[in-house]
Amino acid sequence: MNPETANHQVLSILPVPSISPGLAVADAEALYLGSLESENTRRAYVRHLDQFFSLLDLKLIGDIEAGHLVAYRNYILGDGRGASSHSQAICTVRAFLLWAINMNGTNLRAEQIRGLLGDVKQLSPLTSVITPHRQRAAA
Repeated sequence: MNPETANHQVLSILPVPSISPGLAVADAEALYLGSLESENTRRAYVRHLDQFFSLLDLKLIGDIEAGHLVAYRNYILGDGRGASSHSQAICTVRAFLLWAINMNGTNLRAEQIRGLLGDVKQLSPLTSVITPHRQRAAA
């Protein structure tokens, strides 16, 4: 048997992983974080995902609705932190939810998630840092 064909046949019978919408958010989070390679990324993602779930009092992965994304986005963009912090928080939740869609764990659609938690540069107001160099140039 051709080795390429044999590998293809083996791969085609593997089950597609999935999670249930009834899975607790903590369990879904643990599965997702386990799929990440970088320890630094995991630490940052834990912080943002825990904030998302606790702020909105979410218990089950299937409970997440579009309104939760709007509320979280508005909270994050109004918290006074910088654009890079906003971007990291929103991108973390977006990545998690897109993973959950691929795992059949949520009824949200990818278009909803990308629309509500899409390009953070477009979501947050433009900010400019006035450096000493810019201050001298403006004077």
